[in-house]
Amino acid sequence: ASALHERHIGSTRTLAAKRYAGIVPGGVATRIGRERESARDRALNSRAEALRKALRNRTETATEGGDARATARLYEYASVLQEQAERCENRGDDGALREELTLRACEAYGRAAEMDGERHGVLYNWGIALGDRAERATTRGDGDAARKLWDEAIDKYERASRTTASGTGSTQQATQGLNNLGLAYQSRAACVDFERAAKSLEATQRAREERVRLLSAGVRKFRRALRLDPSFDRAAYNLGTAVYALSVEYASMARLYPQDASLAPLSKDYAVAAAIYVGLALANEPHNDVYATSYGIVKHFVPSPRVFDERFLFASDDAPPDDVLDVRLVLDAHSLRAYSDADPSVPVLDVPLAAIASFEPVEDASLASGVARALLGVVDPDVPQRLFACPNPRVRDRVIDAVVLARDLARRRREADVRAAFAS
Repeated sequence: ASALHERHIGSTRTLAAKRYAGIVPGGVATRIGRERESARDRALNSRAEALRKALRNRTETATEGGDARATARLYEYASVLQEQAERCENRGDDGALREELTLRACEAYGRAAEMDGERHGVLYNWGIALGDRAERATTRGDGDAARKLWDEAIDKYERASRTTASGTGSTQQATQGLNNLGLAYQSRAACVDFERAAKSLEATQRAREERVRLLSAGVRKFRRALRLDPSFDRAAYNLGTAVYALSVEYASMARLYPQDASLAPLSKDYAVAAAIYVGLALANEPHNDVYATSYGIVKHFVPSPRVFDERFLFASDDAPPDDVLDVRLVLDAHSLRAYSDADPSVPVLDVPLAAIASFEPVEDASLASGVARALLGVVDPDVPQRLFACPNPRVRDRVIDAVVLARDLARRRREADVRAAFAS
């Protein structure tokens, strides 16, 4: 049950930890050949020393634009330290040196943020550095430090995501930032203190509820990343691992509280969602061994060869309120179809994925509560929008996500990869 999550942590954080290099002023690079390693280390040491000297000489801040230059130098200095720490780790050098370099990088990012608290790169890279320190704290068994550092990393990522949401960053920055934020919430959930909570059943339940809260926050961040860029397969995979972890938590609660009949269906809901997300991530990257192995754990939850097959109420946007059909809503590699029970062989709706313009949740306080709604729009402006509803918001959300991801794959002529992933 834990393989999916462990592979996620082992593969995706490694990718995320390298991502700061692309936005370092001066083009600091991280990928070099081993034969140039010592030369690269000398270049980093030389650049770090030059930046230290410039930062000690703060007379420039008294001139116009000096604060901006100092912020840029602090930012570059912190990034150089961060790369030096990563290179120490790659070489297997002394862990104390890695920690010292990362700590100094965090201090430099903190000073840069004091001067410019809205600079996305400063906040984002600071979050990565704090996450690196949190992972090392976890490795050495210091749970208290890991929890504190993950909380700090989450704060920095949240602040960075607000800068991109305000229009000051690119879509790529926004999606990567949301993905890293989701990973931070997921890693924080993994280090909830169950050892202390084991003193009583009530404390254990509170710890589980905290883990569910953190995982749910991660799910929301991954989902936002996918809505911005449906081709971002890592976010789809990470979303799958997060909902799978929620499935495991609710399965544990169901065993602890067998009298609560709602827990087992919750666990299955999230397991089905995990299979959909990981399957579609695999369709994006068919040769990814991590995705393939993880999908093997959850594939039996999907209704192969379909991506999903769910019950919904269905009506056109201009239909009378009582003119609705109870339908099976089915998604495959090519189209979204709806079948009524009156004639299950002929679809009452058949929309090619490439013809779908939008599929959005409907959140309207004026509508009756207790129903999760979604609105489907097609490219043809003469075709009315279609309203779908079901009592389960988790089903609604995974259906929307699946349609958005599958539509992106169809637009890139990747239907065969979807068919292969969801084959019986």
